[in-house]
Amino acid sequence: MTGINNQTLTVQIAKKLITGKDYIDLSDFIYIDDDAAVELTKYEDDLYLDGLKFLSDKAAEFLSKHKAVLNLDGLINISDFAIENLAKHKGDLSLRGLTSLSDKAAEALSKHKGVLNLDGIKNISDFAIENLTKHKDRLFLRGLTSLSEKVAEFLVKREEDLDLSEITELSDETIKILSTNKGFLNLNGLKNISDAAADDMLKMVEDQGFSLEGLNSISEKVASLLISQSDDIKLPMLKELREKAAEVLLKHEGYLFLDGLIILSDNVAKILAKSKGGLSIDGLISISDSVAEALSRHKGSISLNGLTSLSENAAKFLSKHGKGDYNENNLHLNGIIDLDEKIAVSLAKFKGRLYLKGLKSISTNAATALAKHTDYLFLENLENLTNEAADALAMHKGELCLDGLAKRTMQSARQKAIINGKKGNATLKIEIGNRGKEVYGKTYARSKFDESKFIKNHADNYFKLSNDSVTNEVPLSQSFINIYLDDTIIANLECIDGNFSNQIEIVKSNTIESYRDLLDVDINQIAVIWFHDYVNTHVYTWEKVKDFDLNKIKAYTYTRIDETDNSNYQLISEIRYNEKIADNSEFDGAPKSGYFGPYIV
Repeated sequence: MTGINNQTLTVQIAKKLITGKDYIDLSDFIYIDDDAAVELTKYEDDLYLDGLKFLSDKAAEFLSKHKAVLNLDGLINISDFAIENLAKHKGDLSLRGLTSLSDKAAEALSKHKGVLNLDGIKNISDFAIENLTKHKDRLFLRGLTSLSEKVAEFLVKREEDLDLSEITELSDETIKILSTNKGFLNLNGLKNISDAAADDMLKMVEDQGFSLEGLNSISEKVASLLISQSDDIKLPMLKELREKAAEVLLKHEGYLFLDGLIILSDNVAKILAKSKGGLSIDGLISISDSVAEALSRHKGSISLNGLTSLSENAAKFLSKHGKGDYNENNLHLNGIIDLDEKIAVSLAKFKGRLYLKGLKSISTNAATALAKHTDYLFLENLENLTNEAADALAMHKGELCLDGLAKRTMQSARQKAIINGKKGNATLKIEIGNRGKEVYGKTYARSKFDESKFIKNHADNYFKLSNDSVTNEVPLSQSFINIYLDDTIIANLECIDGNFSNQIEIVKSNTIESYRDLLDVDINQIAVIWFHDYVNTHVYTWEKVKDFDLNKIKAYTYTRIDETDNSNYQLISEIRYNEKIADNSEFDGAPKSGYFGPYIV
């Protein structure tokens, strides 16, 4: 294939890419020269050649000698001879692009040693599957779209988890066979199963487990099968739920996800309201007042994210539902895109976490009403928040969750509300933190220092040369500041692009300090340094602060010269308020990983 533009992986490119690298991305190559395949066998890490559309028999022979993961998921067609060679590969092999497999190829792959992924195979002969099931390691055939009884018999003999989620129909006899499998059984593609099949599957529940998320209708018997598991019941494709089946589901104590339902009768709503776990019916785009009244009797979380609007009565009813057995009470109405003041008044009375993430804007009157809500209030997608609406929401006593511009507008409103309430003397606390470096070092006379000998003797124990750190760095970049007045938080700011906000001034000093400067190393000395990844928190406190003003906070920084990679960055040295040093300052920190180094500077 030599000469087919820059989409061909040549031996020259292969040599260049694999030199001294732990990971290489080869996904852009469609062709590979045979000589390049030879070169890749020298690479000791995993090979991902998922872009290849063509592979010669010779290249397959060479690649088979590679001794780590080999991914060739882009291959759609490949000769049996090439597969016979790849089967000799000792390591995980992925050929997910293949949609069919000859009997001869299957027989060869059965002898492969390592995980074998053939998820692209849609149909396979009985003879081929019989051979593949002799494969000694994990075998993935998650793309199968049909399954005969004989193939099912071969698969269950492997006694491992089976993912057959692409299959939409199975005979009762095939399901009976699969029910004897000694691992988890994923049948999420099935749209329906008979009562007889449900009976057979009930026999496997105790030891194995299953998933049937694709069902679009269920009988009482199938409902009994579903509740036999302790996990949440998820039926996102269920279009219809009859009363008797709903009554059976009541025996389940976990969450019921019935997000495929688009219609809910009063009687079924009354039944579901008695369920003991959370209830999700996100497929409903509207509900009657009577359904809302029925659901209001449910104890626990309710999710109705498909609703785009509510009547006043429905809002009143839904706000009344209470906590369940696990003291959980959430009301998810993330599909609501417009909130009337009267609806807001009702929802504010809800005693639990209220999710209204669909709102892009909110009126001042609606915000005033919602401010009376006392638990978590989620409004993360608000894009437009007027100062008046922000001032109203600032009076919300619970946790208020916002993002972006609305969050910043809200912070300003809350700061104003809190500051106005604390015009007298107050205690100001500023907490600043980041993930930085704890620095260690040791110096040696340059004339006596032998770098090769040092590395040989201390490559694995350099961190034992000194137990005392030299400093803990707090980088300006990505650091955070929390500001409290009398232990009430008024601002939470993150440093982005070198700034916390326009209100906090960054004062950059002329101080420039390298690690050699830090260790006070002269020209006749060598410094060896190493680091810990470290989480730092500094807390500065000022007592008797009057008429607090955020603009009086200044963060002072200096420049660190890092000789290990020739970089430089800003470090925070201290925080001052109104040009005053804090009355008290405290430091806390903890290492988050092992040491890295040593570096000779």
